[in-house]
Amino acid sequence: RLMKYVLQVNQKYYKFKIARISDLQLMKYQENSFFSWHMDINGHDYFVTRKLSIVIFLSDKSDYQGGQLIFGISENSEIPDIGMEQGGIIIFPAYQIHMVTPVTSGIRHTLVAWVHGSSFE
Repeated sequence: RLMKYVLQVNQKYYKFKIARISDLQLMKYQENSFFSWHMDINGHDYFVTRKLSIVIFLSDKSDYQGGQLIFGISENSEIPDIGMEQGGIIIFPAYQIHMVTPVTSGIRHTLVAWVHGSSFE
């Protein structure tokens, strides 16, 4: 079911050559948990074929504070609200720099996965 949605999004927005989706991973962010600035694609063998990143929001926004998913923006930019509603999904290029801000209270759960294809040329 997820791959069908990924194919639709990829066709409309990215048009990457994609082949398969990785296993879903459950992410648990509790108080003081965060993920600093990073990209999901890098020079390691397995990561070099990542084309798209997927985040599915499992927790209700009232269950935690902080834990915002934000994308590389300039220092003085306002952080855009991407929703993060329970059941929401975001699909973005694996080379997009992003982070998760520290959770200040509660627990934030997400599912993450990556869509793989041949290396970018």
